[in-house]
Amino acid sequence: MEIGKPDLIKKFIPEWYKKAETHFSSEEDLAIEEGTQKTSAGLKTCVPFLDAMISGYALVVPFDIYVGKTKDGDLDMKWNAPQGWENFVEERPKESGSTMPRPAGHAPNHMVWSGRWGIKVPRGYSVLVTHPLNRQDLPFTTSSAIMDSDKFFGNGNIPFFIKEDFVGVISLGGGAPINSEISQILESADYPVIFIDVSIAQAAVRIGFNKDRPLLLINPRQQWMNLMSERRPVYEKLATDTVSSDSKKPHEVAKVIVEKIKAKI
Repeated sequence: MEIGKPDLIKKFIPEWYKKAETHFSSEEDLAIEEGTQKTSAGLKTCVPFLDAMISGYALVVPFDIYVGKTKDGDLDMKWNAPQGWENFVEERPKESGSTMPRPAGHAPNHMVWSGRWGIKVPRGYSVLVTHPLNRQDLPFTTSSAIMDSDKFFGNGNIPFFIKEDFVGVISLGGGAPINSEISQILESADYPVIFIDVSIAQAAVRIGFNKDRPLLLINPRQQWMNLMSERRPVYEKLATDTVSSDSKKPHEVAKVIVEKIKAKI
């Protein structure tokens, strides 16, 4: 898979939806008829809600983006981008779209995802570019547009706004701490930094050493070993604790992390 390539959005169903109820019993339901238990339809029975979430494609954030604040309280964004992607996130001049209302609770900075992928559809069709539907949980909100991509073939920039109080990482993944500025932020952090470790045997099972992965080209196994040889010392130095993910399911790893964090509070 090429870096940042759009993918089916149904692959990105959030955990909160997976954990949502199909049916539930409220106090009102229980009071309807004494001795019986009535249930009401829950979130997962609303098919239109799910259809909105899984229809279309997602433009994937291709690397880690750190969102913070400057000493003056201004928005500060950093990322560790491969060559050619340095300007993936940009801020438009304040004069651009100055009259456009900002989403409530968002910083005024007019940001854009810089277009890298063109969109082409059959004649007579247009494309709706919008924020992932029903995903108010994301730390940013994307503006919407309709593109006549049957006639116009281009990438274009996609405006977005960051939630006002959000400080953290969008799409944290391997490689973020290698960036010297992000490394300094983690080193001086007043919160726990957890390194989730994985052995080469487990990595082989999970990712299959697929050559389509941009950082594992040519010889995937050797490339992974080279990457870890370079990155492991940095990860271990920055981490306040390490958790092995070998032979564990994601929720089991999360449970171990929560326990370690609670022990430090």
